[in-house]
Amino acid sequence: LDMIREDMGEDIYFIADEPFFGNGNDDPETSFNGLDPIDGRPVFDAYTTYNMFVNETIIPGETASDFMLREAMPIFENWAEDTVFFPNVLPMYHDFRGHLPLAGDSADFLRQLRAVTCLPKPSIANV
Repeated sequence: LDMIREDMGEDIYFIADEPFFGNGNDDPETSFNGLDPIDGRPVFDAYTTYNMFVNETIIPGETASDFMLREAMPIFENWAEDTVFFPNVLPMYHDFRGHLPLAGDSADFLRQLRAVTCLPKPSIANV
C-alpha cells in the first residue's frame, strides 16, 4: 500500500471490506488482510463491513437489530479491538433474491446505533 501511495503521490487512506462470517474473517488475527503476522499491525488503514447478512442464521420474525447484535456484534468487537473499524448498520433487510427478511423500525435502528457506538476504539499507537 505504501508503494501505491508513493506511486500516486497521494496520501490515500485504504479501507478494506474484510470482516465477515467464517473463513477466518471474523477476527483480524486470522484474516488474510487483517493484522500483519510479523509486526501485528493492521494491513489496511481501516476496515468496514459491506453487508453482514447470512440467510442461514436468521431466526424467523427477529428484527434486524436482533440479528446484527447476535451475529455481527461479536465480529465487530474483534475488529474494533485491534483496528480502526467502521461497522455497518442494518435498519432492515428485504431483497429480491428470496432471502429471509429482517424487520425494523426507527426505535430498533437506534438500539443498533447505540450498540455500535460502544465498540472499542484502539489506541492510536496500535494502528
